[in-house]
Amino acid sequence: MDGEEQLFIRQVGGLAVLAVILLFAFPRFAETVELRIKDTQATLGAAHDWGEFEVFRTAVDSNLTVSSALDAGLIQRVNGTSVEQNGFVLTVDGIAADQKGIIVLYTLQNNTMDNSQKFRVSMINEKNEWVGLNLTGIVQNIKRGITRGYEQILWDNEYTKMPEQLLVNARISNDLYANSEQAAANLSVPIPLHKESLAKTGDTLQINKSLTIAGQSYEHKYDFG
Repeated sequence: MDGEEQLFIRQVGGLAVLAVILLFAFPRFAETVELRIKDTQATLGAAHDWGEFEVFRTAVDSNLTVSSALDAGLIQRVNGTSVEQNGFVLTVDGIAADQKGIIVLYTLQNNTMDNSQKFRVSMINEKNEWVGLNLTGIVQNIKRGITRGYEQILWDNEYTKMPEQLLVNARISNDLYANSEQAAANLSVPIPLHKESLAKTGDTLQINKSLTIAGQSYEHKYDFG
C-alpha cells in the first residue's frame, strides 16, 4: 500500500468516526451524510474486520452509524446477558453508549416450531417504561432459529445523563398491542453501563460556524447539550 492509499484510508476512517459523533448529536444530518459517504463506506468495507461481530454484518446492512461504530471498535462485547422463556432466548451481544444515545447488538433465538409470531425490541428502564426517542422499536416477523439485529436510540431531553439501569426488552406475540400476559414471551435483559469505559463522544458540542462534511458545507448556530 503506497503513501497516497494510506492517507486516503486514514482520512476516510476519521470521517467514519466523525459520522458516529454527528449522527448522534445531529440526527437531521443522517440522510445527507449517508448519501455522501456511502461509496466510501463500500470502498473501505473490506478493510475493517469486525471480529466476533462479523456475524452482524448482514443485520447492520447499510446503517452508517452502527457500521461506523463497529469499524471504529466502539461497540463492546457483553458476556453472560441472556434470558429464556417458552423456547425463546434473548441475548445482548454488544453495546456502545454515550450521553447522546446507545447502540445495542442482540440475538433472538427461536427454539420452537412456531414462526407465525411477531417481535419487537425496545429499551426500557427499571420502571418498565420505554426510554429514548425510538420508543417502541420496529415490528418484525420472527423466524425459526437465530435472528440477529440491533437497536439504536437517542436519549430524549429528560436524560441529562445516562440512566442507572437499562434493559433490552423483546416482546413476542401474535398481537403486540394486546396485554403482555397474552404474549408468547416477554424477555428483558439488563445491560451494564460501564460509564468510565464507554465511548466518550457525547459531550456538548457548540457549533456557531460552517462545518464541512464530505465536501458539503453546513451552517449551524445551535447549542446541542
